Parts: sequence; C-alpha cells; structure tokens
Amino acid sequence: MWPPTCYTLTWNAKLSQSQLNSAYSGIKLLFVQVLGREWDSRLLPRSRREKRLPAVLSVVEALALVNTPRNLKHRTILRLLYACGLRVSEALALQVSDVDSQRMVLVVRQGKGFKDRQVPLSESILESLRQYYRAFRPRKYLFESGQTGGPLIATFGAGCIPARKDPNRRFAQGQRTYASALLCHAFARSGG
Repeated sequence: MWPPTCYTLTWNAKLSQSQLNSAYSGIKLLFVQVLGREWDSRLLPRSRREKRLPAVLSVVEALALVNTPRNLKHRTILRLLYACGLRVSEALALQVSDVDSQRMVLVVRQGKGFKDRQVPLSESILESLRQYYRAFRPRKYLFESGQTGGPLIATFGAGCIPARKDPNRRFAQGQRTYASALLCHAFARSGG
C-alpha cells in the first residue's frame, strides 16, 4: 500500500515516534530534494506526538526527597529547586548577587527561553541559603565548584536524583530515580 500511512508505519513496522518522524523526514527529503517533486502533506501527514501529563510528587514526597541528602550543598540546591521552582541549570548559574534578601526575591538570569525573571524567596529558603553561605563562603557563584571556583557543572545524570532504599519513605520504592523537573512540577502543583 503506497503511500504508507502513519498508522501503517507505527503499527506494522513497530516504529517509535522518533523513528516515525525520521522516516517521514527522509521520505520528504527524497521527494523534494532528490526527485524534485512537490510535497503534499495531505497525502502523508506528519503524525502528532503523544502528550502525557508529567509525573508529580506530592508535597510530602517532595519534602522527603529534598531533605534526603546529607551534604549541605546538595540539600540546599534541592530545596532551592523545590521552593523556587527552578531548573538545575538555573540554580547552578545563580550568583551570590542574585539573592535579594531585602525584597525577598531571587533573580534568575537567562533562564528557559533566555529570559530573566524574579522568583519569590520564602523565609525558610533564605535561612537555608544563609546557613549554606556561612559554611561555604562562595565568592561569585552561589554554588561554586570546589576545584575550579566557577559554577558547578551539571553532568549527565545530574538531573536525576537517586531514591534511597528506605521502606519507610513512600517515594523511595525500589531503585526509582526522579528527574529534578519533578520538583518544578511539585512546586507548580503546590501553588508556589
């Protein structure tokens, strides 16, 4: 059957969404660039990506996860991610001067979409930041690398937080890991 429909490619060839998109782009390239023919997307429409709701932690699960690390720097970063709804890259790019304790705001520079924004600081997160500052005395970046003095660098897997094997904690079932984005979703869900 020609042309193949997206349904045919998906179910009969058992292609994933990204494979289907690559096949579509390849067929279109063949027709337009190589054969010099016009492309009519009505004959072979591009399939839509499936949209799923993100997994969201409850407030209790998020707080348990945030308070898990023993390392003060890691615990402070996680608290900041949850309390302010930041992404990992935004938190690691923060400078000491971005914390405005007078106005109780945190200035996020060049976040998603290369936009600056201000997020409110709660009294408890400000106290956590002060405790962290007294312990580490960062110069320029809030979370500096101990080796280079520059900002911490998010390496592969830095966006994943390993769950502890603790049967008493509901969130730590088996070897689950949580993407740090779950803390942003939990922040948004809590009305933060």
